[in-house]
Amino acid sequence: MDPEYRSIARILATSRAPNIIAEVTQDLLVRWPLTAMPLLAASRQLELLGQYIATLRVRAYRNRIASTEERARLQRNAVDRAAHWLVVGAWQREAHGISDQTDRQAIAALFKVAERSSGLPALALLAGVLRAMQAENVVDPLVEQCAVVLANVVRELGSRDEGFGGENGTAALIMATGVVDAMAPGHVRMLAGQCAAMVAAVLDPQSGVLGMERIASQEFCRQRVEHVVVREIGGVVRALTVLIDSPALALPDAARIPRLLAYEQAAAKLPLQLLAATVLAALHVLEAVLQRYFIDDAGPNEQLLVDLWVAVVDAMACVHFATLAGPAPWRSGFIVARPPRVANAAVRRLFHSQPCLLYMAARPVWGIHAVRSCTVLFYMDLLEHLVGRLANNTLMTMVLPLVTRYADSNALQYAGPDWFESAHAVVLAVLEAVNSEDSAVQAEGEWRRAALVVEVVPWYTDLLLELYPGRGISGELLLIAYTAAVRAATAHSAPVLAQDADAVPVNLGYALAWERVEALERKIDAHELMLVLLELLTAVPLELLPKLMDKFRVRWEAEPEWAMRRALLDAAQDMVVERAELARKPALAMWTWKMRTEFNAARI
Repeated sequence: MDPEYRSIARILATSRAPNIIAEVTQDLLVRWPLTAMPLLAASRQLELLGQYIATLRVRAYRNRIASTEERARLQRNAVDRAAHWLVVGAWQREAHGISDQTDRQAIAALFKVAERSSGLPALALLAGVLRAMQAENVVDPLVEQCAVVLANVVRELGSRDEGFGGENGTAALIMATGVVDAMAPGHVRMLAGQCAAMVAAVLDPQSGVLGMERIASQEFCRQRVEHVVVREIGGVVRALTVLIDSPALALPDAARIPRLLAYEQAAAKLPLQLLAATVLAALHVLEAVLQRYFIDDAGPNEQLLVDLWVAVVDAMACVHFATLAGPAPWRSGFIVARPPRVANAAVRRLFHSQPCLLYMAARPVWGIHAVRSCTVLFYMDLLEHLVGRLANNTLMTMVLPLVTRYADSNALQYAGPDWFESAHAVVLAVLEAVNSEDSAVQAEGEWRRAALVVEVVPWYTDLLLELYPGRGISGELLLIAYTAAVRAATAHSAPVLAQDADAVPVNLGYALAWERVEALERKIDAHELMLVLLELLTAVPLELLPKLMDKFRVRWEAEPEWAMRRALLDAAQDMVVERAELARKPALAMWTWKMRTEFNAARI
């Protein structure tokens, strides 16, 4: 504690005269701050003073109880002990209390002066007293009285003309949220409107501590040291997360937070250290919002939750380099907590809240500004995790038109490998959703699934063959993606089509799968493509398996190099053992054994 506060602390902690307590407290609050120091640091000094006063009085009272009980124990008999308690029993012996009647009146005088004075110094002093009572496990009516007075002070502070703006609001937010856990739920709810106003003021771009425009201003940078600002930002983030976790912040008020954290315009003006600190602070606050409302306590109002989720995601998209961050609650919390119809509605709202997404789906990659391109990367990264919950119409009209722009070689050349890989990850997630029994596409019925398959599989397999091997698609990615596409076409029973009543019915899925096999065969000119054809034995339907085995065997026998033929046989054996499903294992095992026998005989 600062030396200027020590003499005041001794008087307020030991005096039992209410009039003296009132006069000293009034003088302290009027003259505050006593020394030249930053506003937040001065508030901390008052908070420490409040903690010292409450702690010293509680412990002194408990020491007097212990001393009295010890003297009572030393009395000669029960009669003497009863007489002893009659003499000293004018004050309360409850160990969890705070003081006797005289001390109680002195502390009540302090509360009365603080409530009358109001303002930030009164808030800091009361916050320290309440925090100390919580730490000392005090059970006393004075605790409730302190909470009520603190709520009144916060309300009065918010009703003033300056409200919670600037540093004053920052310090008030940190002081108030620091004791939220010590207040009863009813008192916390009394702060709801004031807490929402404090959050808005602290995050205000022009005046708040997390306001990017304020931090980026030249005047601010000249007046403040970077590490001091970083420390202030850390304190505000801790305060905001406490506030978000408490019942003080209602869902409609929480929905305003993400809109205040869109830093896109001012990010380029900040020094690197401040930019990193501010962006990380924003991400922590946004994750706290998602954790509270989508994982810990998902509310029943789906429309408000959709609004909040879209606002959070849009705010995160403004932090361009956050697209490469690791897993976070925004990737899974909403998916787990809500039904598919809500996730689908949220993504549709997302595209409408960001018109640039639909705009960029219709423009060439090289004509897109770098900033907007980074925004697209963020959304593609997000959509990869949401595809399984999206309806067929959303995928075909919104997601896939955007993704197709970044899945070809132009994206690799003009945007970068991150965009290219993210687009292919989204397409693979779509193919996986087609195969998944619990995806939204499956729930819509066979015809809608078939429409998506006919749209995606031919385009994607042709693109893979076009980009292999020198335009971004490696042999390993080709094997995984091509197999997934063929499996998506045939994983479930597809509609049967016929031109007329006398025509032979055609299974759409089987026909599409075989057409893709023949497209691959026409392209085969390397060992890696033969491995892809071999892997398709695990993807085609059982009815087409003998036909594909014969086709591969013809290709294998035409291979002139014995070493290549042996390598293909080894790969076939690994495929049968490790990846083939049980229903096709016997046929594939017999087929591989026959080829191995013929190969060994020919070598002899």
